[in-house]
Amino acid sequence: MAHHNTVMNIEEIKRLAKIMTEVGVTEIEIEEKGYRIRLAKQSPIPSITALAPSSFTAITTPTEIPSLASAPTSSPVPEIPTMSLAKDSEPHQNCQTISSPMIGTFYRSASPESGPLVNIGDTVKVNTPVCILEAMKIMNEILSDVEGTIIDIPIKNGEPVEFGQVLFYVQPTTVTS
Repeated sequence: MAHHNTVMNIEEIKRLAKIMTEVGVTEIEIEEKGYRIRLAKQSPIPSITALAPSSFTAITTPTEIPSLASAPTSSPVPEIPTMSLAKDSEPHQNCQTISSPMIGTFYRSASPESGPLVNIGDTVKVNTPVCILEAMKIMNEILSDVEGTIIDIPIKNGEPVEFGQVLFYVQPTTVTS
């Protein structure tokens, strides 16, 4: 029994994110019925915003690794490999994409204990769960809006994503003979 006490639904949040992009607004905050929703586009310069410090825990994560040579050889968190089955000469020609409907953090699995929802080489249908996007401490299951085979996942597990950013490249199932 899930409770739907949220003030705004996903469609309203998507609509707000689209309007923000169209008019060039980088941040919007709405407070209604005891809920606060803050949408902020990432800027090239990292910034730290403190909201109610007593109720949040600061988490520090590296935003980029300069080179693979300096990366640790063993990591406490297992990395889910991101690779491509596409040919290098024409990486994503004739592909469909599954894009992010919101700003958030990309997760390939529904929980840290479970495996990825989809892998490269998997066939997806419309409404197949493909990933989780965390936005505002809410886990949002993202469903495929295309049908085909996953050939590339350009986003790494745990990375932040922008509204409209490509999450998956999908080779359509219709094959020409």
